[in-house]
Amino acid sequence: MTEFVALLQGYGGQLSAGGVVAVTVFLILRGTLVPKSVLDGWVTLWEGLVDTHKAESVTWREAYELERAARLKADADIAKLLELSQTTVRVLEQLPRLPPARVIDHG
Repeated sequence: MTEFVALLQGYGGQLSAGGVVAVTVFLILRGTLVPKSVLDGWVTLWEGLVDTHKAESVTWREAYELERAARLKADADIAKLLELSQTTVRVLEQLPRLPPARVIDHG
């Protein structure tokens, strides 16, 4: 669109009927000016892509939330296991120690 404004400013802001037609043809050839049906097709395609990405986003969010819940449960389980292992170590430390075994050489 900036080319169009620059073109108008180059002609002092005034164009004849032929100039308007030439600018219109230029914009059509360049792809800037398209028929409404083409624009509607692009809009429909874009809305379909947006809907697809929204659905994908919901799927990823659900997967993230499930993973997060599983991770929190795993962290809680690890904390319980750590507490149990510390308790087991304390119990084993309180058991009486046996004297070292003697090695008998039969040779």
